[in-house]
Amino acid sequence: LNVMNYWYNLGETYRGQNKWKDAKYAYNKALDCNRDYLSAYLGLAETYLSESKRVNSENEKKYLLQQALDNCEKSISKKENFGPAYMTRAAVKHALDQDLMSVRIDLQKAKDLNTELGQFIAEHEEFKSLENVDWFKEIAK
Repeated sequence: LNVMNYWYNLGETYRGQNKWKDAKYAYNKALDCNRDYLSAYLGLAETYLSESKRVNSENEKKYLLQQALDNCEKSISKKENFGPAYMTRAAVKHALDQDLMSVRIDLQKAKDLNTELGQFIAEHEEFKSLENVDWFKEIAK
């Protein structure tokens, strides 16, 4: 296990424990080892998204969601065909109440890149409000 993976795994552990500050620190340490480490950007995005659901201030929520979106964009800019980044970006866009067409496009891109993401999309808590929408059912297979 190398240092980069150590920090990434530590970030995953902290995120799972809702220790947002510690998770972000660990993911950033992984990125210090390798600025192209896509999973660390995705971990940061998921951390900001999760944290945004636990704050009371609308301004703080928007700030956290923008940070999540920025990390998705960084991941996608480094590897355009990284499906999980599109799924997470769709979740962030949905949390930001962006238009559903944009969410749909990202979810379809994620599934087109990796058909196994359909199950993850179906189970992602951010998309629960879409579970009865026809296009979503098709993507979430």
